[in-house]
Amino acid sequence: MTCFCSFPTPHPKEAHEMFCIVHYAGMVKYHIDSFIDKNNNIISAQFEELMAASKSTILQALPVSPPTSSSSPPNSNNQRGGSVTQMFSVQMRGLASELEGTRCNFIRCIKPNADMEVGKFDRASVVDQLRCSGTVQACSVLRVGLPTRILYAEVVDTYLPVVGHALYEKFNCNERLFTQAICAALAFPTDAYRLGDTRLFFRTGKIDLLDKLLNVTKMEDQMPTMLVNYLVKRRWLSAVTKVMVFKMWERVFAEVRFRRSALTLQCWWRQVQARKERQSLATQARVASMLAKWTKKLQVMKSFEGKPDDKIDLLNKLLAKPVVAPSQKWLLTWLGPLQRAMYVQKLCRKACVAYLAKRGFIWLLQQVK
Repeated sequence: MTCFCSFPTPHPKEAHEMFCIVHYAGMVKYHIDSFIDKNNNIISAQFEELMAASKSTILQALPVSPPTSSSSPPNSNNQRGGSVTQMFSVQMRGLASELEGTRCNFIRCIKPNADMEVGKFDRASVVDQLRCSGTVQACSVLRVGLPTRILYAEVVDTYLPVVGHALYEKFNCNERLFTQAICAALAFPTDAYRLGDTRLFFRTGKIDLLDKLLNVTKMEDQMPTMLVNYLVKRRWLSAVTKVMVFKMWERVFAEVRFRRSALTLQCWWRQVQARKERQSLATQARVASMLAKWTKKLQVMKSFEGKPDDKIDLLNKLLAKPVVAPSQKWLLTWLGPLQRAMYVQKLCRKACVAYLAKRGFIWLLQQVK
């Protein structure tokens, strides 16, 4: 059996004779013994007979149902009166319809004193109750809020017979604009009201403005003229605003064009300056590189000064390499004269050896002869 939160399942021993319903105060058990008879709202036969036998004309005029026949069941639904639940349902529907047709207001009750005495007012206790219940904060919110309001349609219905439909059409049948024109014509302070989507709102304490708005008779003759003046003023302000906005955008466009041209010239000038600076930096870097190379060469040449054997060893090492690095080729240029001197010395040595060998062979040949 499914158990719902509002209809809990009773104890299995009592399930055949009762049911339970959870109300706001707690769970209530209902016994089903004579439940249908108790729910019946039929008038008893003795009461009907007593009313029929009464000498009062009022009681005799009341409609009384005829006594029930023995053939019909005692709990038939066709009997007059219905049931208690049916009557309760009808009464609740009537109450709901009555509440929907009214405007409900909330009333907060405050105890004037703890002793519940008449004519005694305890100020501290009342203030404490107002603060604890949030009434002070609610009043503060209402003070800065917009509690008084009225529909635009109501304002239009109030003033339309006065100004005429032709004047209302000049506002393009715009209820909001028409209401705004009326507020301006009545010289309402701009901080005393606000215009919503469908309603006009007034601040707290400005209900007199609402009364002035709804009291049309005082300014009935002047209202059409004032509305026309407001409409002309609004159109004039709109035209002036459009012209000012157009002039502003025209000035902004010209300024943007000038800035764009200036930006182009500035970019070109910066490119020229950057190119010159780059060339200057490249020249400085090239000169610095050349100076560094010359300094290094001078240091190497100074370190080998007066050391011909070391020069020869260095030259032999360079000649022994299959490929000489570009940074070391200047050594070959520097050691070139030494290489030529070594070549000449080698040739001279060969020539001397050949000459000595020839002279020795000739001397040996003469000795043999």
